[in-house]
Amino acid sequence: MRNLFVNLCLLLASCVAGLALCELSLRMFYPKYRHLAETQFRLNEKLIFTSKLNNRSWFRDPDSSSMEPFHHNNLGLRQHRNFSAAD
Repeated sequence: MRNLFVNLCLLLASCVAGLALCELSLRMFYPKYRHLAETQFRLNEKLIFTSKLNNRSWFRDPDSSSMEPFHHNNLGLRQHRNFSAAD
């Protein structure tokens, strides 16, 4: 039983080390998608995070390297149009 526990711990440690090595190598040698994790949020007491309202910005598309518009409407949705609460 102890041998099984040791093997499972070694397996878990090697999986964690392998994933950390993959993450590190991707961040160092392939930083093309680095900006995708950088988002802007507003705090909300009921949710962990929500999008900022009426936010308009630009981001670089990692595939085409062109600048693309990025909009959040009055409800915090990814939409260029504003909606009323009744909609």
